[in-house]
Amino acid sequence: QSTWGWCRPYSGVPTVEPELVVVQCSVICSGQFSTAVASTGRLFGDMENMIPVYEDEDVAEGEAELNGANETDVLIHHPETYQKHRWHHIENLDDFFTRVYKYHQRHGLLCMMTTEVLELIQFSFVVLFASFLINCVDYQILFGEKRPTNNSTSSHSISPKTQFSDVVISECTKNIPTWLTFCVIVAFLFLLVRAIRVIYNAVVYLEIRGFYVYALKIAPEELHNLTWHEVQSRLLVAQRQYEMCINSADLTEISIYHRILRFKNYQIAMLNKALLPVHYHLPFIGDCIFLSQGLKYNIELLLFWGPWSPFPDSWHLHIDYKSKQKRELLAAQLSHRMLFVAIANLLLSPMILLWQVLYSFFSYAEVIKRDPSSLGMRKWSQYGRIYLRHFNEMDHELDSRLNASYSLSNQYLKLFNNNLFSILSKHVAFIAGSMLAVLICLAVIDEDVLTVEHALTAMTALGLLVTACRLFIPDENQVWCPETLLQTIITHIHYAEDSWNNKAHTDKTRLEFSQLFQYKVTYYIEELISPIITPFIIYYRLRPKCQDIIDFFRNFTIDVNGVGDVCSFAQLDVRRHGNASWMSDPDVPAESQVENGKLEMSLMHFTVTNPNWVPPQPSRRYLERIRDQLTEDLQHNSPVRHSAGLPSLQYSQEGFPSLLSYQLPSLPQIATSVFNTKQLAGKGLSKRAGPLSCSQTVRQTGLLPSIIQQSDAESLSSHHRLDSSDIRVSLFNSSIPALTTANHDRVANELDYTAMNKSFSVSYLRALHQRSLSGHGGTDSNRDPEHDDGAMVAMQHSYLGAQFETQPTGLQTETQAVSSMQGYHSIGATTEGLGFSASNT
Repeated sequence: QSTWGWCRPYSGVPTVEPELVVVQCSVICSGQFSTAVASTGRLFGDMENMIPVYEDEDVAEGEAELNGANETDVLIHHPETYQKHRWHHIENLDDFFTRVYKYHQRHGLLCMMTTEVLELIQFSFVVLFASFLINCVDYQILFGEKRPTNNSTSSHSISPKTQFSDVVISECTKNIPTWLTFCVIVAFLFLLVRAIRVIYNAVVYLEIRGFYVYALKIAPEELHNLTWHEVQSRLLVAQRQYEMCINSADLTEISIYHRILRFKNYQIAMLNKALLPVHYHLPFIGDCIFLSQGLKYNIELLLFWGPWSPFPDSWHLHIDYKSKQKRELLAAQLSHRMLFVAIANLLLSPMILLWQVLYSFFSYAEVIKRDPSSLGMRKWSQYGRIYLRHFNEMDHELDSRLNASYSLSNQYLKLFNNNLFSILSKHVAFIAGSMLAVLICLAVIDEDVLTVEHALTAMTALGLLVTACRLFIPDENQVWCPETLLQTIITHIHYAEDSWNNKAHTDKTRLEFSQLFQYKVTYYIEELISPIITPFIIYYRLRPKCQDIIDFFRNFTIDVNGVGDVCSFAQLDVRRHGNASWMSDPDVPAESQVENGKLEMSLMHFTVTNPNWVPPQPSRRYLERIRDQLTEDLQHNSPVRHSAGLPSLQYSQEGFPSLLSYQLPSLPQIATSVFNTKQLAGKGLSKRAGPLSCSQTVRQTGLLPSIIQQSDAESLSSHHRLDSSDIRVSLFNSSIPALTTANHDRVANELDYTAMNKSFSVSYLRALHQRSLSGHGGTDSNRDPEHDDGAMVAMQHSYLGAQFETQPTGLQTETQAVSSMQGYHSIGATTEGLGFSASNT
């Protein structure tokens, strides 16, 4: 403003290196004191001789009176002081921490803005290109139904060629249909909103970039080489200096997770309590699950971030939802909003459907033509990603687990084949392949064959048919080992139905698992029909649950100091929401319990991923109880005693079957599975979950350190240390080093130690749960313990052969296989108490 001027150095003072400064000038404006802060950017000059230059003489005189006519008395603020106040007391920490996380995961400002700008260009291209194809192409000329009117060569040439200019209608913009004009206008408005949002994101993420550079001391080029755990650690240190959150002196890991995952934790809890309408029973189809991206978006709009959602801001639930007296009124209001959203979706469904069809066609048509087998590929469904997600689990942590089990999940589902359909596919593929071969040979002999009407169409269709049939023809060298494959998958995905135990070979288990891991073509079909189905699901299935949703928010929301309202399940309090069958407090009411062990396994997962986090006292006692149980099982089933030739303890002293009876995957099996996933390939360290290494500065959490310590202690006490080369051959297939404290750090660099620790800890917890069910007359109480050992050994031997055939790494020669079998008989076969079997690798 004109009341204060720019500051410049004295004339004649030599310039020095430029420096970012902030000059604060106290001025007198209209008889009152005011403060103006000017960010001068890069100024050249001597900072100590900087003086103000005013454009208003009255202001200059007032300033002279204020400062005693001392022209050099100017307050200069260093950049560090300004940056400290720049991030002091951030109002919306949810949004700020979310942007900090996205900035890291999306590889910085340049990559983010490039992606968003190209998405705008892609959207514009789809709209314009589709409009051009609809209104500006003369398909009668293109298909040869009529001759071009402007083709000058048509009367002189024997076989004139149709040019692009003949096909394009020159004045197509004058006769645009009304419906197309409406669609283009709506698309333009959507594009305008997206463009404004891109500009806004560029400004906001430029601020986040400054936060990374100045506060976290992370340069943009170093971003992809840092894990989120390292970024989060620097974020905790920055809180002490910048005081981003003023309600608490120190941030904790779980408070950051609460702010970033506040609404996702609610979604996980609502699915766990069966409040989301995802399960359906259809005639002639049976039980199925439907949760499309569009339905998920509408649920989030209604319940979390919409203008009339229960959360007026991102960190507080409306106070009326915490009162039981207003339950009926709030349920009626929510029902009316759902009705409005359902009607809006129904009215917009034609346009949304048109966009889905166009986008799917432009995105996948070329891929399907080039590689038809891509339709037979699978992906984790929207429902599966919520069902398998822990409380307080970041996106990259979930992706890390699911990616690790991707190839194994494919192998498991490929074991199930419809024999009749396989026979039909073989014969259809033979007939279609024969016809395709003849057409190809004729085209090679004489290219005029390709000019025959629909010749190329027939060749393309036959090629697609042959490829599709081959998807249903089983591999002749396939080994049948569903139980071992499924148990190995569960070590990564962590969650499974209790009915899956020892039922991996059944069609029911296969169907339930395929609902989590669906075909991509099924996903595409669901997204295409979503605009039509979503309005009816909201009206008929979600709307009747309004009162239950209101009760859920009231009963399972807790106000955390400095964080706001969060889902109480996300507090990981086993005393309040634990489940007795998962070794938690047995006095928790049934309506307050979290189902399927999600709370207990989430607690175990979070402590391993964030080892420096200190759990609350009840949760800490629960973890200690699990660790004590593991120590007891280790004492009863010592690997060292077994390696010395002592008999295996198949049953504990209490009479329960050992953990082996529940097919707890062994530590080497988990290690090999994690090792073979190669999670860091091409992604740097930004996608890695948990700390980079298990150094001495990181607290040892989870259950894997207990095994290492117990093994070392018993080896020393018995004067018999396992030779690392023997372990490498018998347990780790000579490709993974021995896991002892002596080479602890080296192993951590070669393997994802955190993933191994999580997999083993959660697997042990699941084994305790299965043993609890068996001890209380659960689903496994009818098992015959006398046959457990023989069945397990047979399965281990069959899986040993399967691994030699199917593992992409660790290919073995016959000699190595014999060595592994010898190691199995000498070491692995006797360490049955915890499933340490070489045959599993």
